[in-house]
Amino acid sequence: MARESRATSRQPNAIRRPHVYSLVVPRTEDQGDSEFSFELEEVLSVPSAAARPKDADSPDHLQALELISGAAQAMQMVESHSHKIQAKAFELLQHSRSKRIEASQQIASLQERLIASEANVEQLTKRLAEAEARANTAEHWLRRFHDAINTAFADKRACQPDKVSSAA
Repeated sequence: MARESRATSRQPNAIRRPHVYSLVVPRTEDQGDSEFSFELEEVLSVPSAAARPKDADSPDHLQALELISGAAQAMQMVESHSHKIQAKAFELLQHSRSKRIEASQQIASLQERLIASEANVEQLTKRLAEAEARANTAEHWLRRFHDAINTAFADKRACQPDKVSSAA
């Protein structure tokens, strides 16, 4: 039985592509880059037994060479894709750094404006308190003036009836 499994594994039709593929790039169901996995499948596709030259002496060697060649091509594609990912990551890193610097500058500007606004609020609060004090003083003097006028008119009216009755 063990000899039969060895014999079937050495036959040209018994290509273990999924095994090599899983060694080169483990396939996951949530793999986001379907274009990339499609390219790997094309690279790893080994011609059928009818398409390969018939060499009776070393079919295992040809199959092994084809598998190694496919794996090497797949690794080159993985490396190329890795370089693209690294370049994109570096670009995103630079972009995020520039955005962070820009945000820091905006924060600093807003902090300066906040400090200026707080100083302005403090100054306006003082001016409002001064204006309220002046308004209270003016109201106090207006009341006194109003009272003085009312008192003077009241005295004048009180004196006038005496003059009217003495004239009659």
